[in-house]
Amino acid sequence: MLRTGPLTNLRNEVLDCSLGEGIELSRPALTAGRPVFPLAERRTSIERRQHWKYRFQERRSAFDRRRTYLVVGALRDDPQLLAAVLLATNGMSLLDGLLTAVELEHGIAHELNPLLAPLFAAHPYLAVALKLCLLLAVTACIWRWRRYRLVLTASLLALGVFSAVIVYHLESLRNLGLI
Repeated sequence: MLRTGPLTNLRNEVLDCSLGEGIELSRPALTAGRPVFPLAERRTSIERRQHWKYRFQERRSAFDRRRTYLVVGALRDDPQLLAAVLLATNGMSLLDGLLTAVELEHGIAHELNPLLAPLFAAHPYLAVALKLCLLLAVTACIWRWRRYRLVLTASLLALGVFSAVIVYHLESLRNLGLI
């Protein structure tokens, strides 16, 4: 748009604009012997971006504020819920160790974990105590890094795995008539 007035008349009379793909300026106006260049438009179409920027969502480690996370977001926002999940995971680990020790004493099963098998052979309850101590250390790490999605997802995965192991133990003991 060309303006009128005492200071802009000289600029307006020498500018030629075309409204094609972009704005093209034909020649600069002269003011006091110097050429005056108005703010030139550099784009040639309506697109303003100069290059594409790609952002891969899977590379984010923390929470994206633009998205909502139903389960993991609830764990992040409610520390009591996360504490309940971690407490349930530790309780299920303790129950898993005790049921494994009972099954080993009765000769029903054998330990498949190569790290805990020598401890279960020497003293089963020492292996349960070691397993519980290691899981408590992992629980402390999960609590420390609870702002990361991967850590909260791992805590839910551990809860699911221990639930399945407890169901397996109880079902095997029920089939043998010990429960």
